Amino acid sequence: MSVYQDIDNAIYLIKGYDQVKNHYNKINLFPNYSLKHFKKYNLDGKKVLTRINNLHEVFDLMSYNADVVCFSSNRLNKYFIDLLLKLFDKNMNLYLNFIFKDYKTNNIFSKQTFNCIKDELENETYIFFDEIYDYCYKKNISISKLINDQQYDKNVLERYIRVLIKKRFYEVRNNNKVSCWDLDINDASTTFKPGTFNFINLSFEMDNYSNDKLNKLMIAEKRYIDLLKEHGKIQGFVSHNEIVLPEHKIIETRSLSDPNSSEESCKKDYAYVYSK
Repeated sequence: MSVYQDIDNAIYLIKGYDQVKNHYNKINLFPNYSLKHFKKYNLDGKKVLTRINNLHEVFDLMSYNADVVCFSSNRLNKYFIDLLLKLFDKNMNLYLNFIFKDYKTNNIFSKQTFNCIKDELENETYIFFDEIYDYCYKKNISISKLINDQQYDKNVLERYIRVLIKKRFYEVRNNNKVSCWDLDINDASTTFKPGTFNFINLSFEMDNYSNDKLNKLMIAEKRYIDLLKEHGKIQGFVSHNEIVLPEHKIIETRSLSDPNSSEESCKKDYAYVYSK
């Protein structure tokens, strides 16, 4: 597939289609769960494979100086990761304004900010966003229509990003060890050699899943076990409810709804980890 096919399908999403074929979906910019459990792993210098659940999860993994390999069946993710990483490297305040400005009115991702960094982008990323911005300008709509709605309000998201991302700005900025692959969940285990990774982040959200769906996700997780080095770990699932999973350890975390809270009444979420 070419960047121009990606542009065409992105425009379909902007027009209101929730999903286009199998390789195009709207972007998840922020997570719907806490990322604090990543600090429980020693990821410094470790080889990490992560499914792109949302873009800031990738940033969080990078902030621990991990060598991050991303994969996704959504072809749009690679353009947004390149764009955000280049902007992050250039200026943190520009970055924060880019993703938060007038969040409620859907007026984020300003073209003026894009123009500041477009010459530093990968060639296909430049072409993709240049064409998308031109289309949106002509239609008088926001490019943020490519972003999925977020359940948390702007104030919560800003606090979350400042606590978990801005606080480690230099760690992310100095870590350029990230690569992206266009793969779906069934391809990665046949693409990489066994024993390649110290940590794999799948983080399937499993709330409200049927037993049949959960069993399929368990099978998908098993495909990745051989990719782990000795003593490697897979964070396979996340949930806002405590669920018993065989051979998995629960790492309890605070909810994103109040990342600074120390109250016991704060809603909790859970990460489920398989250790090889």
